[in-house]
Formats: sequence, C-alpha cells, structure tokens
Amino acid sequence: MTQLLPDPWIIASVAAALFQTVRFMLQKVLATATLTAAGATFSRFVYALPVVVVLLAVYLRASGAALPTLSGAFWIYGSVGAVAQIIATICVVALFKTRNFAVGITFKKTEVILTVITGAVVLGDAVSLGALGAILLGCWRCCCCRARTARGVCRCAIWATARRGWGSRRARFSPSRR
Repeated sequence: MTQLLPDPWIIASVAAALFQTVRFMLQKVLATATLTAAGATFSRFVYALPVVVVLLAVYLRASGAALPTLSGAFWIYGSVGAVAQIIATICVVALFKTRNFAVGITFKKTEVILTVITGAVVLGDAVSLGALGAILLGCWRCCCCRARTARGVCRCAIWATARRGWGSRRARFSPSRR
C-alpha cells in the first residue's frame, strides 16, 4: 500500500509558511488600519512572549531537562539577533505600508541570500564559488534597481543580521559544548 500522507517535515514546513504569511498579513492590517509599524511589531512580540514561556515550561517538564548554562557569547549574539529582528520586523511592516503585500514578502525572502553574505563577511563562514555565483546572480537584479528596491533589500539585510545573531555557531549554550 502506498503512503497517502507526506513526510512530517513537509507538513511542518508548509504549516510554518502559512502561519508566517498569516502573521505578516495581520501585522500589515494592524499597521495600516490602527497602529504604526512599530506598534504592530510590538504586538507581535508582546503576545508571543507568554506562549513561548508556557511552551518552554511544558517542554522542560515533559523532557525532564534543565535550562542549559548560557555563556556570555550566547547573550551577545542573542541580543544582537533580537534587536536586529525587532528592527527588521518594523522595516518589513513599514514596507507593507508602502508596497503591496506580495512585494513585501518577496523582499523578505531575500534574507536567505543575505544571511549567507552576512555569515561570510561577519563570521568568516566559507562560501563555495558556486554558491557565491548563485548569490550574485540572485542579487544582481535587486541591486541594480530603483532606490525603493534598494531600501527593501537593506531591510532584508537587517533580517539576515538577525538570523546570524540567532544561529551563530559561536554562540554556544555553554563552554562544555564547544
């Protein structure tokens, strides 16, 4: 008998993309209807905090694990990532106010390319020639367009900085895990 359902990672990826799109759509509505871009961003983080705390408590209780020891490097990279993510979210919501939703999401998706560039420049991550060629090809059109497009790419560069801050391999939980 053949498998009717796709692998769980496919379902999780599609669900995550759907939820992210709905979240940004709601932030766009908030920012254009009643709040500023900063206000819509603030609502995202304020309402998410209790959910994260409850999920952490449930996980720790169910797994029997304890919170790991967090190094100074973790707090530095985490703080840079957090501030960059807040600024980038404000910028993306502001972009939604000046452009349509599809254009805003398209700019936001350039963060993947810019994350690789940021990692290479700031953290010294290795990038193969093939990957570098693909990055340059992907950025060529964006970098050669009008000023509005350049602002959109700059906003996504802030997202890339946030991703590097959160995901840096140098920001380990404790010195014993290095």
